[in-house]
Amino acid sequence: MLRFLKIIFLLTLLTTLTSCGFHLRGKINFPPQLNPVYIDSPQLYGPFERMLRQTFAESNVVVTSSPQEANAILKITTENVGQTNTATSASNNIQVYTITFAISYEILNRQGKVMVGTQTVAPSTSFTANSNQMLGTSNQENNVITTLRREAIFLMTSQLTSTQTRNALNKNYAATATTTTK
Repeated sequence: MLRFLKIIFLLTLLTTLTSCGFHLRGKINFPPQLNPVYIDSPQLYGPFERMLRQTFAESNVVVTSSPQEANAILKITTENVGQTNTATSASNNIQVYTITFAISYEILNRQGKVMVGTQTVAPSTSFTANSNQMLGTSNQENNVITTLRREAIFLMTSQLTSTQTRNALNKNYAATATTTTK
């Protein structure tokens, strides 16, 4: 009976951890064509870009300071935080918003040719704001946006390491090698 309770406890714990977004994260296996990489973004040193650089660094991917030094250019084409009011209480004190953090990007070669077309990730979540606690609400909103940035990076790295992206990069590098040897 005790063994059965331990198993139930472990299963409950694992289910809770995975449902709250916990993931064991090790070194991400990025395609070799993305190392080194240059990040081209309207906000080169914004919060999202800093998190993205850290993700690359943790996986031993070099982020260069110029596109000429890189095998690939990760071009962030759009970065938007959107907020939609989805519900309001009868007294107008409590409002529920949906906050979305959307990133669109493409991968270019050193010459600026598109190797992987525009990809978009747009995680979102609900956020409740109480007009009687505005200071706490703005801190809470910033925490939600930070969490959405992390989720966007997770989704983006999933796309960057996908078989589809690897095949597109291999195809484009093979085409580049063929044209340079002629």
